[in-house]
Amino acid sequence: MYSQNKSFQHRMAEVETRKREAASKHAKVLYKKRPDGLLVPVVLKEARRIPWLHLAFVIVCLIGLKGFIYAYFGTDVLNVRVTGLSQGNWSDQVFAFVLQPDAISLRVAEWMSAVLPSGAAASVAG
Repeated sequence: MYSQNKSFQHRMAEVETRKREAASKHAKVLYKKRPDGLLVPVVLKEARRIPWLHLAFVIVCLIGLKGFIYAYFGTDVLNVRVTGLSQGNWSDQVFAFVLQPDAISLRVAEWMSAVLPSGAAASVAG
């Protein structure tokens, strides 16, 4: 049973909050009747949202991985491999497109070549 100790204003504020949540065009809403007779919207399906923070984290990690690959193998070796991949099937061409050198990855590769031990890092030339 719903608590009788809550004030009417508090319950109405709660209803307004739920109405705002339910106002999204992607939300599915069901109205339930409480024992005190108040109809309350209940969101059955949350609105779809793009997880921008997670997406940004994944992109930063992928740029770091690409920079590490360029720092470890060097641009000469990777350019030969990218050229070979671009001659393959569609999945090889996708990887060739992703592995093409860009300014950000080359900067990360320069930084990582300074951090990596001298035997592991190859020369990175833009």
